[in-house]
Amino acid sequence: MPLGCRWNTRLAFQDNVRTTDIEFYHDQLDQQLESQITWRPYDDTVLETLPPFCLAGSQVWRSRTTLICFHIIELHHPDRVLRQFGLLQHIPDAVLPIPRINSRGRADEDWAAYHASYIQRWNDRLIDIAEVAPETDPDPIRATAVYMQWY
Repeated sequence: MPLGCRWNTRLAFQDNVRTTDIEFYHDQLDQQLESQITWRPYDDTVLETLPPFCLAGSQVWRSRTTLICFHIIELHHPDRVLRQFGLLQHIPDAVLPIPRINSRGRADEDWAAYHASYIQRWNDRLIDIAEVAPETDPDPIRATAVYMQWY
C-alpha cells in the first residue's frame, strides 16, 4: 500500500467532508517533524523490485507538462515535490492557472482543436523536465532552510 494510505480514516459523513475533518488533517500535517517524513518513499531499492510495466514511461514523472482527459486539462508540477525524486527542493515557480471549462451543451466541440496548445505541450513532454534549478544554493542544508522558511 502507498504510504499515503495511512491517512485513510472513516469520515462521519461519507458524502460530505466537514471543515473539522480538513482542519484535522492540516493540524496533523503541520505537526509533522522533518524526521517523521519519508521524503523518498519509492527509492531505488523499491523501484528495482517493481515489474517493468510499472516503470514504463518513468521519464515523464518529472515532466512539466499537461495532463489531458477529454475537456479537462491540468498541469503537472513535479518541481513542487523534487525531494521525492531524490533532488534538492527549491522554491518552485508560481502555478499557472488553467481556466475550468463547462462542457455542458458542448457535445459537438472539437476538443483537440480547442486544446491544441495543451496537446502540443504534452507531445513535447520530454523537453521540460524538472531538475534542480541552476540558481539553487548548492549547500543542501542552507537550501532546505531557505525552502522551509518560504514554505
